[in-house]
Amino acid sequence: MNRFRIFSLFLISFLVFQGCSKNDSDEYTPPSFSSLPRALLGEEIEIDGQGFELGKLQIFFDNEESAINYVTDKKIKVRVPRTLDRYNPTVRIVDLNTDKNILEETFFLKEPVITGFDKSEISFDEVLVIEGENFDSSKNYVEVEVNGERAQVQSANYNQIEIILPTNISKSELDVTVTAQLQDVGSNAPLKLTKPEILATTDVFWTGSELVISGTNFNPDRNIGKIFIDGKETNISSASKEELRVYTPVGPYQDFVATNVVYEMGGYEVVFEKEYEILNNAIIVDDNPRVNMTFPAVYNGKAYAYFQDEELEFGYSNNLYEFSVESYQWHKIEGTELEGYLNNMTYNENGKMYVYLTDSENHRILVSVGLSNFTKEEVSLPFNDNRSGVLDFYFQGSYYMINGTIYDGFSNNPVEQSYQYDELTEIWTELSSGPIWDYFKSYDTDISDVFYYEGIMYYNYSPQSGITNGYRLKPDATVEETPSRFYFGYQDAVINQYFYYGGFGNYFNDKPGIEHYLGSAWEIGNFFVLEGNIYFQKEYQTYKLKKEILDTIL
Repeated sequence: MNRFRIFSLFLISFLVFQGCSKNDSDEYTPPSFSSLPRALLGEEIEIDGQGFELGKLQIFFDNEESAINYVTDKKIKVRVPRTLDRYNPTVRIVDLNTDKNILEETFFLKEPVITGFDKSEISFDEVLVIEGENFDSSKNYVEVEVNGERAQVQSANYNQIEIILPTNISKSELDVTVTAQLQDVGSNAPLKLTKPEILATTDVFWTGSELVISGTNFNPDRNIGKIFIDGKETNISSASKEELRVYTPVGPYQDFVATNVVYEMGGYEVVFEKEYEILNNAIIVDDNPRVNMTFPAVYNGKAYAYFQDEELEFGYSNNLYEFSVESYQWHKIEGTELEGYLNNMTYNENGKMYVYLTDSENHRILVSVGLSNFTKEEVSLPFNDNRSGVLDFYFQGSYYMINGTIYDGFSNNPVEQSYQYDELTEIWTELSSGPIWDYFKSYDTDISDVFYYEGIMYYNYSPQSGITNGYRLKPDATVEETPSRFYFGYQDAVINQYFYYGGFGNYFNDKPGIEHYLGSAWEIGNFFVLEGNIYFQKEYQTYKLKKEILDTIL
């Protein structure tokens, strides 16, 4: 009995000692890892190691936790989150036994690679296939830029991306950049925009109307690309890959022919040569330099007129401009400036202009301008007041100034004084009798559109009633009136207004007039003829008339 008790006590003591020795010497060994492979977004990866326990690990990609889908003692399977913000997140694995990071290492997404394209040239509305590796299984996680512009992604997988080119392309060499796996990658493979080609256009050509251009590889965005007709840019009204619709420029043109269409797009310039007959009855040859053109004076094969230029403290800087058939443009003649407000301008057939103006000091002066050498000379006036509304004209070697008004601070008061200036003697004579005085003394507004033909002065006059009629001051100083206004002398005819709203007639015959479709009678004016060509002003442009339309009335 005593032996048994002694043995039992020994056995218990041994077991207790053994238990205490084991707990004191056994230390916890955390899991270890042997691999952290590269992968793609949304792809499941395997992490190898040992000592893994189910439910004892947490895995984070930056701050995104990813669920562990499979665990053995030596393997973990986990999916790369699609919500990553960068391609190189930090992977952090937490041991829940100790609540410590047992891995903190940079993880890299696989790098996308462009190996080439399915074609070397591409046009708009075509599908381009980008070939490569490591793109994505979803087009929602892929972006493509061509020359810095976002392309439309049609579909995507890991080895191919299908896109449609953006339309905002400014050069023919195309640089393609793919953004996939949160990384940008460019291509070294050559790729060009297909050159556009113009194959045909409509034949009928009216300025300001539509011209249809047929061809291939046009930009379907009408706001991209430019069309020039005879060097003048115009608007594209609609566009597709095979057709452009444009408005033909209104001008300027030099003659009634246009010769080419140029299309610029994507770094290409395509020229289409064709001769178009301009069917309009008039074409714009120049934009007028400024507003308030005086009636053109014709001398030595050129036309001259004053235009307002820079606005001054009082009035304007008025400069003489010359129009020639060689340039079809108005050019300023330096040294002819007159400061102030131009009131009247007339000219004689010997190349002298008379300009009545209010100068920069608010005084009325009369200046003669020689068109042969552009010299200016002030002519003394026969009166000392600041009268305006003077009717002036040149006839048979004399310059006439008829009546006018004087402002007394409250109203304009008529002045019934008329003067004749003899160019040879440079002497003023006050008129109180004679046919010119008798006829013009009652005029209450200025005359307009003055031109000379075979010794007769043709002009238009609008009394206060507002109805404009045409008049002929004949060599015997008698005046003949016609119910239609005069426009210009041409060949053996004087062309006058026919129809109330526009049209041309021949004053010297009874042939029916012609419509000209250039606007109403008061919209066109300031006609002048140079070397058999007819020009006129409408709004702020100078036009050339298609003189052939006059053939039926000559």
